[in-house]
Amino acid sequence: MKKLLLVIPLLGFMLAGCVAPPPPLTPLQIQAMQTREFDASKKQVYTAAMTMLQNSSFTVQKSNAGTGFIQAKGLTKTTTQSPNLLANFLKDANSFDSDSDSKNSVNVISTNTMTISVVPLGAKKTRIRINIISTQKTSSGRGQSGENQVQVQKSRVYQKYFNDIRQALFVQGGLYGKKLDK
Repeated sequence: MKKLLLVIPLLGFMLAGCVAPPPPLTPLQIQAMQTREFDASKKQVYTAAMTMLQNSSFTVQKSNAGTGFIQAKGLTKTTTQSPNLLANFLKDANSFDSDSDSKNSVNVISTNTMTISVVPLGAKKTRIRINIISTQKTSSGRGQSGENQVQVQKSRVYQKYFNDIRQALFVQGGLYGKKLDK
């Protein structure tokens, strides 16, 4: 009986590792996650998007109010990771070589780039699409380097920025005495 009580959690742990990852999002699902419409003019939504970027610590790199295009870069975050953490842990304490560890460490530089497209659908209706690309650059003490770019596909991330735009539109409406959003 005691053996059975030990085997059941082990089986549960093994089966948990067999869970399939969710299927990748389709292009249409990604577009729906990245797009919202606002009851405001193109100029108002464009201004609200610029406000959201500045409030979120993004630096605007390119912008064109006429085309409704904005490109901005987020703050850079640098971390150092040791790829041989387990190997160093398992080494005998007397043979640990700290110089070797610094050569094996990997610096990871992460940043996000956001592109925004603002398109009028009428005098007081505007569609906005946000796309976020996360870039990680790596370099090691041995001279190796690499770069990886991934499109952010988490709806809560996009929803946060759309809420910030909605809030900026609300503030604009309060400043100018107009109701801009439902």
